[in-house]
Amino acid sequence: MTASTFSPNSDRASNSPSTSTSTTCQYLSSGLTIRLSNYFIDCDQSCAINMNAPHLGKIFNPVRLKPADKRAATAVLARAFVGDPLLRYVCPDDRKRYARTQYIIKTIVSFGLHYGEVWTTPGHVDAAAIWMPPGTDYMTTARRIRTGMIFERLVLGRAGIDRYTVFNELTSKLHHSLISRPHWHLFVIGVDPLLQGHNVGSGLIKHMLERTDRDHVPVFLTAPNPLVVPFYERLGFRVAREVNVPNSSLVIRGMIRPSGD
Repeated sequence: MTASTFSPNSDRASNSPSTSTSTTCQYLSSGLTIRLSNYFIDCDQSCAINMNAPHLGKIFNPVRLKPADKRAATAVLARAFVGDPLLRYVCPDDRKRYARTQYIIKTIVSFGLHYGEVWTTPGHVDAAAIWMPPGTDYMTTARRIRTGMIFERLVLGRAGIDRYTVFNELTSKLHHSLISRPHWHLFVIGVDPLLQGHNVGSGLIKHMLERTDRDHVPVFLTAPNPLVVPFYERLGFRVAREVNVPNSSLVIRGMIRPSGD
């Protein structure tokens, strides 16, 4: 799976958090019965806003996300991304989008924790950035099972998963056609909508860019939201190529930040 990079400057979501889904399904190939409610969160339990956070508008030192804070990170990212063009494309139904966004985000956070690096704000999870080191952002059946991505079709529905698959395949082709040398992949980044505009997102990114610059390694990301392109350009990224998603207005922008060699 390939995920979009959602911007810390994306529009504030107006959708209200939905209640947890409690659909029960049967994973036929193994006979394992699960409750899909395990893959959703109750946002009301994870939505505390820290308006007095010491990192607002200041230089701060990001910290690695602890597995115990996965729920909080999912809640923050779901609020940040529910209004993103990609999520509107995958799930055009406003009534269902929030719950499905929660599911997608939770699996991506799990993917980052297991196979990449997830960085967040110190003291309180107000934002999260998921980074994939060189050569780690590939997908296998085992990884899909471990992260819950195996159940995407059940949650998103046939039409939703078809659209999501088209996006992922186009993004993967774009990614691998633009950069073949070892590189970091900024998989996802988002800031709580109430805290955007306080340099939290740029602080998370700059922290890792210091490391990639030191190691002389380029960085790749995708940006389906045209409003975020100037933000990334100020951090040294440039649009390398654009791809139109068929039968939609969605455009995927592959952006690269050179290694500085």
